[in-house]
Amino acid sequence: MFSKRSFGRLEWAASWEDIWEAGLYFQRISELLEDAKEYAVFVGWQIDSRLPMLRISQRTGIPDPSLGNESLKNKILRICEEKKNFHFYILMWDHAYFYSFERELLQGRVWDDIHDRVHFVFDNRHPFGTAHHEKIVIIDGKIALCGGVDLCAERWDTPLHLYTDPRRSLNWKTEHHGPFHDLSVQVTGPVCSSILAHIGQRWSHISNIPFPKCDEKYFSKIRGGHQVYISRTIANIDAGQRGSPITREIEFLLRDLIRNVKRRLILEGQYYWSHLLNDSLISKMKQMKGKNFQVYLFLTDLTKMKSLTRYMSFFQLSLLQKLQEAAKEYDTKLFIGYPYSYPQDLYPHDPKPIYVHSKIVIVDNTFLSIGSANFASRAFRSDTELNLTLSAQNQAEMSYIDRFSRKVLNHWNVKNESSSHVRIHRVRAKLKNKEMSRKNRIISKLPWHLLFDPIVPWFYLAKWKIRKIERKHPYQLILFLSVIAIIGCVLSALIAGVTSWSESLYIIALSAVWLIPVPFTLVVIIAIIDVGPFRAAEMTVASLWIAGIIGYIFNRICPSLAERFYGGNITKKLRAALHQRKFSEVINVVFDPRLPLHNKIYFQGHYFIPFPWFLIINILVLPSAYYTFCLLIGLFIPKSW
Repeated sequence: MFSKRSFGRLEWAASWEDIWEAGLYFQRISELLEDAKEYAVFVGWQIDSRLPMLRISQRTGIPDPSLGNESLKNKILRICEEKKNFHFYILMWDHAYFYSFERELLQGRVWDDIHDRVHFVFDNRHPFGTAHHEKIVIIDGKIALCGGVDLCAERWDTPLHLYTDPRRSLNWKTEHHGPFHDLSVQVTGPVCSSILAHIGQRWSHISNIPFPKCDEKYFSKIRGGHQVYISRTIANIDAGQRGSPITREIEFLLRDLIRNVKRRLILEGQYYWSHLLNDSLISKMKQMKGKNFQVYLFLTDLTKMKSLTRYMSFFQLSLLQKLQEAAKEYDTKLFIGYPYSYPQDLYPHDPKPIYVHSKIVIVDNTFLSIGSANFASRAFRSDTELNLTLSAQNQAEMSYIDRFSRKVLNHWNVKNESSSHVRIHRVRAKLKNKEMSRKNRIISKLPWHLLFDPIVPWFYLAKWKIRKIERKHPYQLILFLSVIAIIGCVLSALIAGVTSWSESLYIIALSAVWLIPVPFTLVVIIAIIDVGPFRAAEMTVASLWIAGIIGYIFNRICPSLAERFYGGNITKKLRAALHQRKFSEVINVVFDPRLPLHNKIYFQGHYFIPFPWFLIINILVLPSAYYTFCLLIGLFIPKSW
């Protein structure tokens, strides 16, 4: 049914249970944590410590609203105190910084060192411009929850998607979040072992904190169950690594799912940005002409969004228009829905869009796929994603998928599968071409998809080219790096305002420290004696800024190449300190007098020290220290020199 490229593993699940909406998902996690014995693993695009969690009644063992809520952070701390050997492992995306105002501030400081058995790691070891997008919770290695739900308050909602619901916001007085739709799945059995191993592999690349391993003896006793395909998207950090640089299992999974459709396909997603998916659907429509083929597509109305992704609505509409034209040509029933919620007293006026955040694909009554991957190129080739696909092997599983399909259609009030009539929610079944002309034509023609949905990660082709040159033409690579070094020297000279040839020589030596093992401090002392402490301080600071930024970017974009320049100098102790990924450890490394400066720059880039930390240390703290050093040394040098 599926090609080998469509999945990483085919496993058995002892149970498969879909969880509708984040409200029930958060409640389920709260219950599972109370019963957990050994550890819990949280993996997410976003994890908010302030997330309200229902308290569990000690008498009944179920959530009791009368007891009030406790924050996720407080719940974690309480469980650590009550269960003396319990550990939490939190792996969260080190987010792009234009998301900072949408998130809890200083999340690293919020989670760092809150308890000896709470292990928090920022995940930024992925290509530039991509994201860690998985949403996974694992309890004791025996229960796994996967899907589209992030552990943050604004995701909270119920299947009713009420027009106004204060429970969606941490503070209803200052923030009003709209209706939100999401889905996840809870599985047990051997499939949990494979999911845990997948997370453990990523964890080991980032941190040296021991990660739990699955209990093989426990799972060896479980036989049979539901057949589940595990599909992933992983973009390796170096485009030139051996083997496939991009694990594209989800991309091939969607191709195979569409290829296996016989009658009806249901898609529910946040975005619809993939040319690949659109072309596959059009080809399937052509193949199924005259066979009563049905396609249901439920999406968020991006034109109503406040974020910058609203500009992708034009790109999305252009794809949907092609799909609509193909459906008309090949006699396919195509239903494109934008869900809305309406106030009861003003119906049908003042609609509010329901943010569809789920990512599901249903093929007839044979396959059901739930995961974190959107219908976008970045989900197929750039971001870190995980999807689980249930394959029906018997009549009971086929009946379950059929009931699930009807539940989706009923949820959006699509009556009898053939009518666009709605009751509670309005679904815009037709695209309005006039919306394209209402918007600014210049904005609509900008290539926003290159920013939000690149076909491959940014700089991937450049990295692949660099690695190819390195293997076949190493002298060209040396020339390329020399040009970058010269540009850095020129920038440093402009910042420092160089006025003589002697100052130029010092700038060249100091600015090239990211590439050449220059005895930086010794050169600074010589410069102090030659041109004076103030000029030496200005040149040192300018050189530190430029060398630090170029070196950090070089080491992050091409870590394997950079390792051949500097990697031999790292000790086990230093590697362990950097793997802790704590701000205090980074400070210790940067101010260790035994390490040359070029190694310090390399370590920060190679170990993907978060960019804000790098800026604080290398743009503020370290230059200030060197500036003070220059002035102090100047006090001990006779003016006659």
